[in-house]
Order: sequence, then C-alpha cells, then structure tokens
Amino acid sequence: MLDSIVCEWVERHIDQVVLDVQLVGGGKNNKAFLLRCKNTQFFLKQYYTDNFEDNARFVREVEFYTLLNKHKIDRVAQLLKCESDINVALFDFVPGNVLSSVNTGHIEQAASFIYDLNQSEIHNNAKHIQSARGHIDCVANFFKDIENRYTALLQVEAKSEVEHEYKHYLTCDVAKTKEAVFADLSDLFMSDLFEPILSPSDFGFHNSLASPQLTFFDFEYAGWDSAEKLVTDFFAQPRYNIDCDQLSEFISAAFPARKHEVLVHTCKKLLPLAKLKWALIFLNEFKAMDVARRAFSGHSAEQENYLQNQLAKSRSKLSEVII
Repeated sequence: MLDSIVCEWVERHIDQVVLDVQLVGGGKNNKAFLLRCKNTQFFLKQYYTDNFEDNARFVREVEFYTLLNKHKIDRVAQLLKCESDINVALFDFVPGNVLSSVNTGHIEQAASFIYDLNQSEIHNNAKHIQSARGHIDCVANFFKDIENRYTALLQVEAKSEVEHEYKHYLTCDVAKTKEAVFADLSDLFMSDLFEPILSPSDFGFHNSLASPQLTFFDFEYAGWDSAEKLVTDFFAQPRYNIDCDQLSEFISAAFPARKHEVLVHTCKKLLPLAKLKWALIFLNEFKAMDVARRAFSGHSAEQENYLQNQLAKSRSKLSEVII
C-alpha cells in the first residue's frame, strides 16, 4: 500500500502518527492516499517516474501549487511538503464531493479560477514556470499535436483481436474524420502565435471537488499555454456534458481583456480538433508505456474487455466531432 519509507517521511514532517492509509481512486498516472491521524487528515501523492517526462509531472505540480499558494489562490489545496528523492507531495485535506452534473454556477466558478490565475502579479512571478505539457501556441500546432498522437497510436503492433479492431478503427473511421476536420480549418491563420496564459492544462470538472465551492486539483501538466487550448479542452473533456452555448460567457469571464469575438470564433472552429484529440487519448491504453504507468497507479489496462471499453469511449467521442 504505502511504502514504509514514505510513511516515516510523512510522520517526521507532520509530527503525528499515521493511523490509517486509504488508497484514493481516480488518478491513472500516480498513486494517491488519504492519511488519517488522530485529529486531522492529509492527502499524499506518490508520482510515477520512469523517464524524464514522467518526472516532470512532479516538478510541474509542485511549482504550480507553490505559485498559487504564494498568491493565496483559495480554490486549491495547500502544498505542505514535497520530496523529490521519493517522488511524493503532501497536501492538506480538502473535503468535497465529485460533481454528478454541471450547472452554470460551476462553469462560472471555473472561469473565475482561470481569471484569478492570470492576473499580472502572478504572471510576473511565474517566469520560472515551464510550458504546460502539450502546450499549443498556434493553430498549426493543433494540427501537429493530432498528427503526432495519431502516428504514435499507429505504431502499436496488432496481435490480439481487440488490437486488430483498434487498428482498423484508426485507419478508417479516425483517419476519415481527421481529414475532414483538417480541411474545414483551412481559413484560420495557421502560424499566428497565441497569447500565453497560465493554465492547469488538464482543466475540467473531472479535477474538482464541490464543498460547495469548487476546489481544483491535479496540476501535473500545468504551465504556460494558450487560452485557445484551455477553452477547447475544457468544453471537449468527455466526463461531463458542458453546453457549448456557454463558451462565449466562459471566455468573457476568464479572459475579459482579450478580443472576445476573435477568441470565441477561433475556439469554436478548433473545438472539433479538441474532441478528436480526446477520441485519441482514450486509445493511449494500447501503448506499452501507458500500460506500465496505469499498472503503477493500480489501473491495469491489460484485460481485453478494458481495451474494448476504451475503444467504445473513443468511438463515442469521435461521433461528437461535428464539422
């Protein structure tokens, strides 16, 4: 469950005995634990680190939490301690419940959180923050991101029945949709650079708790990115059905200083690409590296019925790509 070395590290820093350890579900890249002591509780993350990019998850999250805590952003947990030698970060416990559905108030809170992150004072103190993982700074790189993901998925060697089904789906359904979406975006300025913003990156209600105000978490991909990527990811994220008619209001609240009509137009045009990206993300379970990471976190992707389920999710998301 929890390594004795990690447990000793926690007890040394909180000066309390950990009485109970509960593995918390949800994350697919790392392990998360609820630690109960005599009079209080803590949240602990143990990060998967097998290569440089995996180690960057720990660095990004620690730096982002440190920045937000310094500026007293009140919709995140407090980072209490971290240790790179054992790849762990200790947070205060934030109570709350997973959202069962999303309403306008939740969307307003999400937009307000992004607005708070992007105040000039915070930007001025964020020069050391690296680019978000998978950051996109122009339309052309939206295309490049899709192509890179698609090419990587094509490298999977088909051996089992489900893998042959996966390969056929990629080369037929996905390829056809990809070509149609790309053709529809030819009127956008491909190389014009987007204005940089601070972004949690994997931002959405899947990484929030309600109590009743929303608290946001999971900043492993956080850093400098673009409003265009954040907005399209937010409205394309598959776990919650967010009405795209609220995209304009979200942009007004989150980025009031931007040219509203231009940003809304660009995001609406790019939204099918973001949905296509999510259709591809569901297929990451077929890749060997992602299988290893899921196994570490306790989410194995080895069973054929699990892979069939990922294919079904991808097909469902692909069906939302309306041009």
